[in-house]
Amino acid sequence: EKEMKGSLKVNPVKNYTVSGNTATFKFVTKDQLKKAETVFKSQEKYKVSSKSEPGKKLDPKLSIRNIPSDITNKEALLEKLLEKNEILKSSSEKDDAVKVVFFDDKEKTAVIRVNAAVRESIRQNRDYVHIDLREHHVTDRIHVIQCYHCQEFGHMANSMYCNAWMK
Repeated sequence: EKEMKGSLKVNPVKNYTVSGNTATFKFVTKDQLKKAETVFKSQEKYKVSSKSEPGKKLDPKLSIRNIPSDITNKEALLEKLLEKNEILKSSSEKDDAVKVVFFDDKEKTAVIRVNAAVRESIRQNRDYVHIDLREHHVTDRIHVIQCYHCQEFGHMANSMYCNAWMK
């Protein structure tokens, strides 16, 4: 068992749950899952099964700058976007395909969340959307988390994924 605990220490667990006689471990990568599976199978007293699930895909977010001054809130912006962009209007009727997630009235910028099909349609339209009588260039908004201890991406310093923080 000491050998097993030592092997699991170098294989970080994303999270785990215990329910009755069953323990469920979640790992970040498939390699980590396979290593843990090998460690548990080496002990005859554990019954092991594994399942790999794909991570959740996020909808694209787009930044819009230089929004006209007569638009003062998220609802007004969404109304103007749907009014002047047939692509957005037709897709928003089906489901929640377009949503304004951030609006800065002072800077006149906004971030909209769209589904992948709408993003592709906007891309085919040269990355422009229409608001009133103007074209507005949209850019992909990518939010990246980086640890200031180890400089790796995808986690913050105080998380359990940071090897520098754990030492």
